[in-house]
Amino acid sequence: MLVAIDRALDRIKRIQAVLPEGASDVKALLSQAAALLNATEAEQLLREGNVTEVAHRLAEANKLIAQAFKQLKSMAEEKAAERVEKFKEKVVARPCVFLRVYRELDS
Repeated sequence: MLVAIDRALDRIKRIQAVLPEGASDVKALLSQAAALLNATEAEQLLREGNVTEVAHRLAEANKLIAQAFKQLKSMAEEKAAERVEKFKEKVVARPCVFLRVYRELDS
């Protein structure tokens, strides 16, 4: 159980490392998950034989992590769509430049 908690905490750290600015909702979810995964509390609960509570906290934290990851993925998809639209606008605005580059690549 403690190994699973450590893995979940590692996932939180990896996600936090790639968070863009303005991802306060994602940060809040990850903070809630980390609070549920307090290793000291988990060890104490396990010593007291309260495995169910530790398992419940781990499951809830994993749900929060999954929700945070889903929001982060959605943000990335939106950003990618914006970049594609900007590129399309450039192509429409200056088609001759892009045609010349395409022809050079094609030959």
